[in-house]
Amino acid sequence: MNQLLETKPADVVADFLKDKLRFADFVNLFLFNGRQKIAPSDLLVFDSDSSTVFYQNEGIASVGKRRDSIMLAKIDDIDVIIAIEHQQAIDYSMPFRVLLYDTIGYNQQYNQSDRNARRAFHPIPVITFVLYTGQRHWIQPRTLTDMMKIPESIREKINNWNLNVIDIKTIEVNEKLHCEDNQKVIGAVQQFYCWDGDISRLTGMVMSKEAAVVVATIIGEERILRMIEQEEKEEIDMCTSVTNALNKATLQGEQKGRELGLKAGKIEVIMNLLKTKLGDLSDEVMNQIQACNEEQLDLLVNHYASINSEQDIFDALS
Repeated sequence: MNQLLETKPADVVADFLKDKLRFADFVNLFLFNGRQKIAPSDLLVFDSDSSTVFYQNEGIASVGKRRDSIMLAKIDDIDVIIAIEHQQAIDYSMPFRVLLYDTIGYNQQYNQSDRNARRAFHPIPVITFVLYTGQRHWIQPRTLTDMMKIPESIREKINNWNLNVIDIKTIEVNEKLHCEDNQKVIGAVQQFYCWDGDISRLTGMVMSKEAAVVVATIIGEERILRMIEQEEKEEIDMCTSVTNALNKATLQGEQKGRELGLKAGKIEVIMNLLKTKLGDLSDEVMNQIQACNEEQLDLLVNHYASINSEQDIFDALS
C-alpha cells in the first residue's frame, strides 16, 4: 500500500518541531511527564550543526553531524541543551549514535571555551531524546550497557549512556500533550497504525494542512499526501482526504485493469498470427513480445507482412 514519498519523515518532523510551542510540549512530555514546566519563551534556537574537531596527541580528527531538532532551554534558571532526534525505523545502533551526538556537543563547547579559563570551564548539560514514529514497537536496547555482556564484579564501574526513546504509539495524547498540533498528529498516527479500514473511525480527524502532511509522511501514504497537497484549504479533514485517495486509487486501478486487458488481448492476437506464419515461437521471442509497449505492438502489426523469421521480429522492434 505504501509508496515512495517525495517527503522524508526526518525532514518533515524536524521542520514541524521548529515551532517552539510544539518543541516545548514534547520536552515537557519527555522530562516532566507532561507537566508544563518549560514554556516556549524558555527556548532559544540552537545551531543544529554538530561538526567538531577532536584534538589528541596521536592526531586531529574531525566529525560532521547534524541534529534533527535542537534548542537551548532554561530549566530552574540553568541552561540545558535539548535535542530531539526523529527515528522512523528501529535501529540497533541508536545508543551509539546518541552517545556520539552528545559527545560532539560537549566537545564543541570545550573547543569554543576560553583557552585561558578552561580550568573553570563548566559545560552546558546536553540531553537527547529519540522520537520513534515507526509502526513496530521499539524492542531494542535503551542503554549502552544493555548491549554488553559485563562481568557483574565490574558492572557498576562501566560508564553507561541512556537512550531516551519515546515510542509514538505509547503516548497518552490527551493526558500528556497540551499543544493541539501535537495532539492531532500523534493521535492521527496512532489511529492510522491500528486502522482496520473502517472510514467512520476517521470521522472528526481535522487538523492544519502542515500537521496533515506530517501524518501522511510518517505513515508513508503517498496517495493521502497527494490529496492533501491538492487541498486549497488550510484545514484538512483526514476522513475526506482518505476517502478521496481510496476512490482515486480504485478508479486508477480499474482503468489500469482495462488497459492491461486490452494490451493482453492485442498480444494474444499477434502471437497467434505469428505462430500461424512461423510455427512455434521460441521463449525468447515470446518474452520479447510480452514485454512490448503499445507502440511496439503496433510496429509488429504494421510489419507483419514482411516478417518471415524470428530475426525479423527482433529487427522490427529494434
